[in-house]
Amino acid sequence: MRKVTGYLIAPVRGRPTEAEACLVSQEEKWGNINRAKQIGWEIRRRFPDLELYVPHEHEEFVEALSEEGVTTTILLWAMSRLAAKRDISFVYVGGGISSGMRQEIDAVEEAGKEMVFFPELNEKKEEEMAKAIYAVLAREIVE
Repeated sequence: MRKVTGYLIAPVRGRPTEAEACLVSQEEKWGNINRAKQIGWEIRRRFPDLELYVPHEHEEFVEALSEEGVTTTILLWAMSRLAAKRDISFVYVGGGISSGMRQEIDAVEEAGKEMVFFPELNEKKEEEMAKAIYAVLAREIVE
């Protein structure tokens, strides 16, 4: 049986706001990135058979592209495409939903894929994640 693929949606540069561009400081950005990496490690520890993509682990690559003129619009489009191709997305909403996260969520919804929203990892959310993962597997068996 193949592995279920997952994607972690969490803030990087944006702050949840109605304003179009509300960017965080470098310190906040790296705090967001490190928090997302920790969440990714924890999800992988709890679900070792899940193939989880954590875009925050590739921030240096993203920064290099930005330095060469690749726009945030293009980067978010690419991240949204990656999220939509995965079986399930885990959405960290501990600080709210930024505009970049919203774009990824919209792409996943449009693709009709599973999503689990969580403000923190706990036993209840772990159970919800497990049910969503097994739902993906069960659908494949039925199909």
